[in-house]
Amino acid sequence: MEMLTTVWNKCRILRMVNVTVQRRYLTGAGRDSRLAKPASDDIPQPREPIKLVSPTSAEPLIKYSDAFIERGYNKNDIFLYPEFIDSEEHDLLVRSCNKKLRRLASNYEQGHFDKRIHNYRECTVSAWLPNKLGIAGHIAKATGRYVDENPADLPDRAPIGKSSGWTSIGKHDGIIRHILERVWGMFPPQLAWLPPHVLDLHEDGEILPHIDNPEYSGFVVGGLCLLGSAVSTFKHASDPSIRVDVLLPPRSLYFMTNRVRYQFTHEITADPAQRVWGGQPVPKAHRISLMFRDAKEPAGGWGSSLEIGSATTTMMTSTLGDSGM
Repeated sequence: MEMLTTVWNKCRILRMVNVTVQRRYLTGAGRDSRLAKPASDDIPQPREPIKLVSPTSAEPLIKYSDAFIERGYNKNDIFLYPEFIDSEEHDLLVRSCNKKLRRLASNYEQGHFDKRIHNYRECTVSAWLPNKLGIAGHIAKATGRYVDENPADLPDRAPIGKSSGWTSIGKHDGIIRHILERVWGMFPPQLAWLPPHVLDLHEDGEILPHIDNPEYSGFVVGGLCLLGSAVSTFKHASDPSIRVDVLLPPRSLYFMTNRVRYQFTHEITADPAQRVWGGQPVPKAHRISLMFRDAKEPAGGWGSSLEIGSATTTMMTSTLGDSGM
């Protein structure tokens, strides 16, 4: 019991470190995502290419405009994986997301700070992010700190595969973490991930066209779709005839990368004319997205240009440097 208490306390401290470092890292980042329209030559590229290819089951759910094809845009910049999770996993995620939302964001908001989203509620779940995949873990590796890649399993973990260095103990968290590890495992290991973000969109809510701010996050933006279906539209910021329409059914996983991530707006509209697929209307529906974004790495790498306070440094030294965890 004493050993379990020690492990629990260290995990709580490490989660605090991860959140503190991320907050310091994001301080000063621009907030108006509508202004982010990089030119072709300005698109950042990861050191290791991101190689996502949609399965053939996604073909009926993606429509590319003629201009998108004729001008040589890459279809793989939009990734869609239908039925990425099964019904049992979907229902568990819905219950868990709703529990977090009731505690952290009980009321729907009518307007966002950038006026791009209406009738929504949201929260961030840092407990679902592995320490080794977050910003704190990458800083630890870059500065020679100890990161336990395969610690002993904690009591909440599902007995599936190997342990992954998770941050806390909680009911159902083990199963959820293994689900999310399947998502992160699709990408190069050098990416540092921000905590999963839960976005609950009311039946009457909408997301207006915008580009996620490149100063806030990195190369990829995506989501795991829960509850209702929606049509998401991606349009080139300078030429809306270059577009992609995607039907997002529940249990599907999508990602935008490369040009689509940096040059295309994305939206989920309340306009009935755009909520049509195969000639049939897509009804308005309450939906939840579990969002995934990687962090933008500082120009000099994680160990060189990120300034953190002495208290955070002390906690990283005492926690990440302890091989007994």
